[in-house]
Amino acid sequence: MTTTVAYADVVGLAGTDLGWSDYLEITQDRVDLFADATDDHQWIHTDPARAKDGPFGGAIAHGYLSLSLTVKFWTELLDVTGVTTKVNYGLDKVRFVSPVKVGARVRMNAVVAAARISATSLTSPRSKAATSPPSSPAACTVSTPDTRRARIRPRARRTRLPASLPRSGAHRSVPSSTKRPMSTPGLGAWLPRRRLKHPDKTALIFGDDRRLSYAELDTAVERAAAVFADHGVARGDRVAYLGENSPEFLLTLFGAAHLGAVFVPVNTRLAAPEIAHVLADSGARVLVHDASFADRVAAAVSTSPVAHVIATGSSGRDGDPGLARLLDRAVSAPPPAPVGLDDPAALVYTSGTTGRAKGAVLTHGNLTWVSMNTIIDYDLVSADVSLMISPLFHVASLGMGALPALLKGATVVLENGFEAGRALDLIERHGVTVISGVPTTYQLMADHPEWSRTDVSSLRTLTCGGSAVPPRIREAYEARGLSFTQGYGMTETSPGATSLSAGMTRTKAGSVGLPHFFTDVRVVGEDGMPAPARAVGEIQVRGPNVFAGYHGQPEATTAAFALDGWFRSGDLGYLDEDGYLYIADRLKDLIISGGENIYPAEVEGLILGIPGITGVAVIGIPDEKWGEVPIALVTVAEGVSVDTESVRAELSGRIARYKIPKTVTVVDDLPRTASGKVRKADLRARLLSAP
Repeated sequence: MTTTVAYADVVGLAGTDLGWSDYLEITQDRVDLFADATDDHQWIHTDPARAKDGPFGGAIAHGYLSLSLTVKFWTELLDVTGVTTKVNYGLDKVRFVSPVKVGARVRMNAVVAAARISATSLTSPRSKAATSPPSSPAACTVSTPDTRRARIRPRARRTRLPASLPRSGAHRSVPSSTKRPMSTPGLGAWLPRRRLKHPDKTALIFGDDRRLSYAELDTAVERAAAVFADHGVARGDRVAYLGENSPEFLLTLFGAAHLGAVFVPVNTRLAAPEIAHVLADSGARVLVHDASFADRVAAAVSTSPVAHVIATGSSGRDGDPGLARLLDRAVSAPPPAPVGLDDPAALVYTSGTTGRAKGAVLTHGNLTWVSMNTIIDYDLVSADVSLMISPLFHVASLGMGALPALLKGATVVLENGFEAGRALDLIERHGVTVISGVPTTYQLMADHPEWSRTDVSSLRTLTCGGSAVPPRIREAYEARGLSFTQGYGMTETSPGATSLSAGMTRTKAGSVGLPHFFTDVRVVGEDGMPAPARAVGEIQVRGPNVFAGYHGQPEATTAAFALDGWFRSGDLGYLDEDGYLYIADRLKDLIISGGENIYPAEVEGLILGIPGITGVAVIGIPDEKWGEVPIALVTVAEGVSVDTESVRAELSGRIARYKIPKTVTVVDDLPRTASGKVRKADLRARLLSAP
């Protein structure tokens, strides 16, 4: 459909998506006609028999033939009345990324990135199109018979990357993308902006002291965006990542954001069926994964709609080029997509209370504001060095760890997996100032033989989530002059809702702190009205960090919010006279084991599917190492024998290992309410009081 606009109204087109032109098939006759007109009869264009054995498996169109179609497509998409010359695409602003094979069906999509009225006459040979910004020509997408896509992109100097990520000192030049307007407030503009301010500042430290500056990181992200675009990723598409902490994780996140796509981090501890659910439910178009997860990926993608699977490293499972090789071949991506703060940035899956995990939609605004909350409440500065020992696929590590550090221009030390001795070495070696973890990680470091010999004097901020820090661990760190900040939150709040400063851990012992700077927290009674101080009620949260809703689940989204728009946490707590929040209980029976959320209903549903089991209750019990671990109490039919090993074997490979009950105990009956629900509070009390 053609958009028609008067010359005087051109400036109002900025940000307008003009849609798609009709398809045009590139025939051999058209290629031959162009060859006759230009007297360019290279065999790769005009000799199909010879070209069949050439590098592209057939004849391809002349590059300038593809370019010339821009004029035709523009006239289909946009008609500016009241001017003579309407299009001047500029040969110096186009890069041919992929060949257009004879037989391909070509169409063009155009988005008006900016609009201006030139001060010179529009009929002048040098004048630009009224609606075509100087450095932002339209992208032309080509659908070939094998469903692959090629794109015509803006010209940009190709800075080659090696097969692995670049080392410090390389690629200091600023690519053309950093010179383009960055009006978008989304995550895709963060690194180009940071690059302009501090191009040589170290952004990432990873592996054996390898480093990426902000300029190098931005270059790599731009290439990742180009790779995803060449795999058909466009605004609104989902790009998933399965892997441990690595630069590739961040390249995928920011590369997707650059295109206006949605990032889907996948928990590495999930079993293949759980991964398949995340991929299918999210509708992920592309999955990037660490090579170590190849087997689980192969099992998961067989039942998912994923169109492209890309392994990190140089090559994939079947010899396909890996991400490193694709990055090396890539050219600069289009300018950052025009997204708003309300547009989705990430789809983070949280274990469901009644079954499969739900995808929480986190917007660009959610992740921006939680980063701002972190920067303000934890006094993050650009000189900080933040060690990421918790997995980035957890929103706490991402939203309150890596992202605020990068937004502020600090340095992030990425650790692929946690090992206590290694973490201590990194703290001393890099002068780490900020570290976040769960009680288990801090306990393992304090119990390590190198703890007393490690210089930890650089540390100033230690955040702990998941559950309260045990007194023994708190005292071990306080003995070395270190104190913890603690907090409360959940995936739906991106995740931070409250924080307790280190200076208040004694004065307000047991509290999870005050609301974050740009966040509000209240406690309401059964009547839905704010409860008085120290009265227990449901904890509710409001603020720009609160998620947009659950993906594809409008009813669950509606149920998650009160009528006046506050998010209902489902947790019970109270506020003291100073506004500090205390957690009293969880309505959802959530178990937190080593920082991982376990919803008993999911596990119970699977156990009830085991023949002979007639009833089950999964509850959490205290554990010195993990904080809590799940156990199962079951009733069985007469003559049936089950034990821990048999139940664990049934669950193995179907759910993550941390969700599988540590022990399974057969009981005569389970205490129930009048409505038939298991009284888990009674079970916990009975177990804890048992000798």
